[in-house]
Amino acid sequence: MCFEDFKGTYGSEGERSYGSRIYVNQSFASKDALVSELRLTAVRRKFSFRIYKSAKTLLVATCQVNGCGWKIRASVKHRTNTFWVTKYVETHTCYVADRIAQRKHCTPKYIGRLFIDRVGIIDELNPQHIKDAMKNMFGMTLDYTTSYRALLYAQ
Repeated sequence: MCFEDFKGTYGSEGERSYGSRIYVNQSFASKDALVSELRLTAVRRKFSFRIYKSAKTLLVATCQVNGCGWKIRASVKHRTNTFWVTKYVETHTCYVADRIAQRKHCTPKYIGRLFIDRVGIIDELNPQHIKDAMKNMFGMTLDYTTSYRALLYAQ
């Protein structure tokens, strides 16, 4: 883990920070698109988040570990359905062990969705293909049953 993980920084306007695909002033076509990107970030960075507030025009998510400083706030601007990230505190102030202990496992449905988004539908897939792809792309170790169920969802 690098030193940057321990600094308390706020994302600056329009700037991508190291290790994240989310940044302040980034737009998402819908709340679902934003939540999908948050899930992907959580998988990549090995943590879990909770939706603290959710309304038609607002989404606030925080780290699952109580007291942690990781937070994202996004809201609708300009009377459209587009969600704009207005605040993003990328740095976790919780211990890595606490973060991992609170981490929820990805559901087979979500793994199937990740696979489709990243690889697409390919004929004659088997559970081993899903298992290998998730290991290579995200460092996730899946058992056969989870891989099989993800494959069913992907098809």
